[in-house]
Amino acid sequence: MPDSLKALLASTNPWAMGLGRIMLGLMWLVSLRWKLPPDFEASGETTGLRTWLEREVEQPAFGFYGDLIDSVVLPNFTLFAWLIFVAELIVGLGLLTGFMLRPAALGGFLLSFNLWLGLKGVDGEWHWTYVLMMVWHAAILLSPASSTWSITDRLSGSIANLSALGSSMVQRLAGSAAEKGSLGAAVLRSGLGLITLVTWWGNVDKDFYDGANFPGFFEWVSRPVEEGGNGATLGFVHSIIDNTILQAPEFFGWVMTVLELFIAVGLLLGVFTRAASLAATGFFGSLFLVYFGGEEWIFIYVMLTMAAAVTFLVWGGRRYGADEAIAKVRGESPSSLIW
Repeated sequence: MPDSLKALLASTNPWAMGLGRIMLGLMWLVSLRWKLPPDFEASGETTGLRTWLEREVEQPAFGFYGDLIDSVVLPNFTLFAWLIFVAELIVGLGLLTGFMLRPAALGGFLLSFNLWLGLKGVDGEWHWTYVLMMVWHAAILLSPASSTWSITDRLSGSIANLSALGSSMVQRLAGSAAEKGSLGAAVLRSGLGLITLVTWWGNVDKDFYDGANFPGFFEWVSRPVEEGGNGATLGFVHSIIDNTILQAPEFFGWVMTVLELFIAVGLLLGVFTRAASLAATGFFGSLFLVYFGGEEWIFIYVMLTMAAAVTFLVWGGRRYGADEAIAKVRGESPSSLIW
């Protein structure tokens, strides 16, 4: 193994949380194209803000929230549309640049929770997307390392103090960015583990990985949108799938069943986290490639892949995870790749 790779695997990599923060900032800014003023309609063929709010009224998961949208927000649509647009713009810029990072992360968490409240009951929406967004923002909020590559480091005086609001409290609560593991990393790890476990259970319950059902998923993903499919565009990926997975769907179905469970339990409990998060990076990264170019919101798979990769790089199991105890007893794992 090259020395540079050994050094990467053994280091605490605080830059990884900073990269995750930048990814979230870009996500919010890109999402503004669905609600552009002055009419707050989407650019292109994407559904606009008013349509999404109307769906929240038609299919509410929580009656009180649907009533609130119907009686207060929609009658004053322009006012609330501006509030939503400006809030998401401020959060996106704050996360992207790291200026007032902690308030921006808290604001992103609240915006994500609001999306979960409104969209949980809407047909076709995977509400765990918004749980994942909440997990990511909580992790950024609680991680000292998330300020890496922040504009705050280039500021001085009262502006720098304003930008660093809340950082000293996080430092006292969560420890140093130079340590293996952190409170933020543990939140990201366990949140991703829970989401993976719930998804795995749903797949098992629906016989998703059954040899007879598994091929249908890949056929749907690559089928054109006009024919009721997802319309994914990376032909070489689906060609590989056709010549491997679909040649033995029952075998690969069992492999995926076991792999997804290993990832879920490892991340949730923080046991063998380095191996579990590395496997998760490959698993979610492959989903990113499978869905790329289709109708599915691709940032779902960006967030999943980044969460797994960051968990690996920042030693997510070394704080509030079983790996913390394993390392004290056994020392470091071979090549730093297991715990």
